[in-house]
Amino acid sequence: MKVTTMRRRGLGTTGVVAIVVVVVVVAGGAAVLFVPGLLGGTKSNSNSTTNSASGSQTTSSSGGPTATVVIPLGSGTDATLNFQPASLTVVIGVNNTFKWINQDTVQHNVKSTSVPSGAQSFVSPALNQSMTYTVTLTVPGTYKYFCEFHPTYMIAQIVVSQ
Repeated sequence: MKVTTMRRRGLGTTGVVAIVVVVVVVAGGAAVLFVPGLLGGTKSNSNSTTNSASGSQTTSSSGGPTATVVIPLGSGTDATLNFQPASLTVVIGVNNTFKWINQDTVQHNVKSTSVPSGAQSFVSPALNQSMTYTVTLTVPGTYKYFCEFHPTYMIAQIVVSQ
């Protein structure tokens, strides 16, 4: 982890801003670059999503900056492709809000198959190319999910810690 401190002229010690860049290396050699914003999140006891007419979801409570999971181009026809990253570990209040984006030309979705005790299951609508789905996970544990359209090979998990 690299922490960079920047100071603006004329602001004294109140003008100090820290930028933290975290690179997470997960199973299979995939890496996620995460650059948190300056706004912190709050903790809550459940997962939350709000549906909109466009099929794009947004969270109704903040869990920290958003981590992006990509559904890659070609994954609807190529069984060697999966969610990227397929396994991810995050921390509540730091990076526990997720946005899945479908970059493929065929429909996909995101549906939980198992969640920790006390957590809510989640399921997105069918996502066309460029559509997104966002969820905030606030209960520690392992969340397993898959694409209902490609259930034999598009399988992934997120581990949430406190």
